[in-house]
Amino acid sequence: MSIEEEFGVKIVAESAMCPICGKDTVVVSKREHMGGDLEGVTEIFNQCRSCSYCASDVFPSAGGEPKRYTFRVRSSKDLDVRIVKSSTATVHIPELGIDIEPGPASKGYITNVQGVLERVKDAISMARSWETTDEGRTRCDEKLASIDTIIDGGEFSPFHLILEDIFGNCLIIAKQVKAAALSPEEIDRIATQG
Repeated sequence: MSIEEEFGVKIVAESAMCPICGKDTVVVSKREHMGGDLEGVTEIFNQCRSCSYCASDVFPSAGGEPKRYTFRVRSSKDLDVRIVKSSTATVHIPELGIDIEPGPASKGYITNVQGVLERVKDAISMARSWETTDEGRTRCDEKLASIDTIIDGGEFSPFHLILEDIFGNCLIIAKQVKAAALSPEEIDRIATQG
């Protein structure tokens, strides 16, 4: 059985140029989901065989319109809700004071609410290592403890997970999700952040 058959991955190009090392050694692969919750979602992966550069993104077939998806996480069962986060999406968790804006190294991925929280933990841990004040390290520790309580299934207050994407390339796959178009003012605000 080939890799394409086993994993549903189609090799698109074998020798794209790497934006980091400049060599023609980037393998580009594309995976199109053909059923279930992710039907119509395409994942793109780029990896350089020379310098280990990698990038990924996702593109739902329903994308294209600037959108905001809001999901209220009420219990540990909601941690399993599927998330399609594009490289251009902004992630907000207002109750935890979390705002993650896309940058040049931002990646798209398919995960669940817990996976988003794990990535947020990684970002906070990195920020903590750069923090120069006790107050800043304490704020990071408090956020990390709050996220650990949620992931470990402890008691937690409901919170909102919000994805905003001016290209509409993200999804939260749940019945209780609220999707709304972004206004021109919101699009301008998001486009000029960072």
